[in-house]
Amino acid sequence: MSPVRHIATAALLSALSMSGPAAAQDAAPPAPAEVSPPADWDMVRDPRKKMVAAYVSLDSGVSVILRCSDGVYDALVSGLPEAPRRDTRVLRISYDDHFHAETWNVATVRSTALSALPAPFARKLREGGKVSIVVPDGAGPGRNLRHDLELPRSSTAVDETLTACNRPLVDARDSALPDLDEYGQSPSVTWARPPRPAYPFPAKYTAGFAMLSCMALPDGRLDACLVESEFPVDGGFGKQALKSTDDARLQSSDGAPVSPRLVVFRTNFMMR
Repeated sequence: MSPVRHIATAALLSALSMSGPAAAQDAAPPAPAEVSPPADWDMVRDPRKKMVAAYVSLDSGVSVILRCSDGVYDALVSGLPEAPRRDTRVLRISYDDHFHAETWNVATVRSTALSALPAPFARKLREGGKVSIVVPDGAGPGRNLRHDLELPRSSTAVDETLTACNRPLVDARDSALPDLDEYGQSPSVTWARPPRPAYPFPAKYTAGFAMLSCMALPDGRLDACLVESEFPVDGGFGKQALKSTDDARLQSSDGAPVSPRLVVFRTNFMMR
């Protein structure tokens, strides 16, 4: 990496320390970060923000960033065409020439996308190799834009970000993700009683979201739930969403008992 690109990406990481839905942006400028020498992936560590990040910047202008910030894990791809919407966008991603549509969140910088399932995404990237990202209509209406990325293998950097957020380096749940639709949901189950989380109090932000994964039990209860992503990271939205799973219930769309499976769902928060 050239010195200019290295400095530019470090600046990008500082700017993205506040990235997320525009409605939730309201914070002081970030403190200077400590930039480490290049390793497998490059690293940025900021002890004052309890942040550690691994990143790769490519000549195409695309950067991939994996970050743990004060216990919250996220993954970002920057350098994309600006998203037409301010909340979510669909990207088609391939790790092995089989594309899978995923819904990503749109950052305040609308050319940056945040993964709804950042830890599984990071685990996919640990071995490096070819990753392709297709942006629907990214080259104009009806014209998709494809980025073919050749990522270096990470021997320590990606693992450091996962470990900093107590995320496993290997998770059996990841094998179930291809069975979910682009919104991370299983098409054969619906809510019998949807989660109804309380708004965090005292409220620090007027809007936010949390993405959870859970194991569905035959009686529709949710078990072993995890907060996959949330924003703002200090808004308390993940904690409230997690509490709401105790009373939530799923049902099979055909009326049969729910077969044990992974379910992933997003909860949006907005202050009235």
